[in-house]
Order: sequence, then structure tokens, then C-alpha cells
Amino acid sequence: MTLKHTTTVHFFDILGGRFTLGPQEYLGLLRSKTTQTYLAVVYVLLLVTDAPGLLGTLSIVLILPLWVVVMGTFMASVWMVVAAMAYLQTRVPVQLWPGPAIVVLALTPSVLAGETLTYLFTDGALGFDLFPRVLFYWLIAEMFGLIFFRYVRTHIENAGASADAQPSERHVVIGAEPVELSRLRHIEARAHHVYVTLDGENLTQRARLSDIVAQTGPEDGLQPHRSWWVAAHAAKSLTRDGARHVLHLDDGTQIPVARSRVNDVRAWLDRRI
Repeated sequence: MTLKHTTTVHFFDILGGRFTLGPQEYLGLLRSKTTQTYLAVVYVLLLVTDAPGLLGTLSIVLILPLWVVVMGTFMASVWMVVAAMAYLQTRVPVQLWPGPAIVVLALTPSVLAGETLTYLFTDGALGFDLFPRVLFYWLIAEMFGLIFFRYVRTHIENAGASADAQPSERHVVIGAEPVELSRLRHIEARAHHVYVTLDGENLTQRARLSDIVAQTGPEDGLQPHRSWWVAAHAAKSLTRDGARHVLHLDDGTQIPVARSRVNDVRAWLDRRI
């Protein structure tokens, strides 16, 4: 059977709400730090509430890994159920699947795993007790699932959309001060200091020009001279002034160009303009 990892399956939850989920998307959600935090909270709640009544019968050293196995089995089973439904959706004309079916099918192996480990850990003192305990487990799992898909997942998606809409600003560290790369126009190195020209501001710091340039790339700017760095958006043209070459910036500033770097500067400008 070939599973359709990229297929999106449409579900309805116990309150009548609609949501979609696919095998690949599910794995992506599990990798989210928000999901992992939520699962950690669920894990702690399961330990504290102690629904099966394990505290006092089992050592906490055994209870801790027991819930890890149960939760791990449940999450793996959810992926298998969603993957199976994604495959079936390509074979049968089902447009909307019942979300509680995911919990029922994924909960069965999880409860069996938990009950088996409990039976083994207690040498049979706590036997298999699936009913009505399994109904309680189903309600708990449905509640946690409802919270996840209605609130946690929405938070993850909104956070992702905000990150895509507002990419983080790149910075370079000059001395001990972070400076937005987009504000840089040109930098001159003299003695042990750098004189930085920003948009509407000048900055002087004790720093090495090579350390600053190492934080940039060819698309950000270039060094026409060993003592200068020029931002790409500020460079305008290259001219010859007698025996020397000069790089003109859009604000009228003229930067000297080392003889050995003239061809590199000219080629760099040709690629940009």
C-alpha cells in the first residue's frame, strides 16, 4: 500500500467543527516547539491526575516511562491512522471523516500497551481493565485533541504566518553594538577604529573592519579598498580621476578604489546595474 503523505484529509470534531490534517503536516506539527510544550503539559497532567490509580501501586520510576510509552504509542498511532485515511481518500469517495475515529483507532493500541506494561510491572496485581476505563481515556484524549486543534495548532499557524510576513532583520556587530545591516552605507577604517555611516547617523567604534566584513556577503556590499566597505544599495558608479579610480555613492560620497581591485569593483557594479 502506498501512503499519500501529502494528502490532506478533512475531519469534523465532536463539537461539529471542521479541521484538516495530513500525515506530513502532522509530523511538522510534532516538530513544533509549541506542540512539544503542549505535550509536556499533557504528560504532567496525566501524572498528577493519576487516572489509572497507579500511584501507591507502582514506583514513580516505573510510572514515568509508562506514560512516555503510552503517549508515544498514541502519537505514532495517530500518524498511522491519518496516513491510512489519506490513502483511503484516494480510493473511496469520502469527503469528510469523523475526527473521533482518529482517537478511537489510535487509543486502542495505546491503552493495550499501557495495560500490558501495568500488568507486567505489578506481576498481575493490576490486571487488564479496558472497560469502562477505555471510555474515560477516550474522553480525555478527545478533550486534549480538541484543545490542540482549536487553539494550539492555530497559534502555531499564526506564528508561522507572522514569521513569513515579517522576516527578521539582519544585523552586524560593530564593536559590541548590533547594527541593522540595511542601515549601513559605508565604513572607513582608521588606526584601530571604524567610522560607520548609517542612514541619518554616524557611529565610531573600536573594531577591525575585517571582522565586520566577515559578517556580510557579496550581495550586501564590497571592499573597494582595504580601508573601506560600501553597502550595495549605496554604490552608484565607478569613474577615473587622473591616475586613480573613484567609487561614487548615491549621496555624493567618493570612495577611493585600490588599483588591484578596480576590475573586481567594475564587474561587481556591472552585475548589479
